[in-house]
Amino acid sequence: MKRKKWKLKIRGKRVVAKDAEGVKGCLIREAFGGHVFRVYKGSEFTDYDIHHADLDIEISKDAHAALYDDGKRQWLDYDPKTLFLTKKGQKTLKRVSVKADKVFKRDKGGERK
Repeated sequence: MKRKKWKLKIRGKRVVAKDAEGVKGCLIREAFGGHVFRVYKGSEFTDYDIHHADLDIEISKDAHAALYDDGKRQWLDYDPKTLFLTKKGQKTLKRVSVKADKVFKRDKGGERK
């Protein structure tokens, strides 16, 4: 598919813009909280800063993602199986939590002292 291209001048710099329709990439959260759209070409990639304010996103089947809701807030994260939050994994996490309670003294509200 041949992509539409535009040659522009933005703030005095020559810029080439290419139509992004159908481009497959990955949303990456950077270390300091920002996000980029990463597009792979073989073993190399280009990270694009995101300036678009309301871009539609469709999550692929192999993303291992889930939408969570605890009644107060909602978030997108890895699916429970990937995070080891399945029933088997929850038992393991509860055991770790109990051990952590013994290591850290906690007040009656559950906060660490």
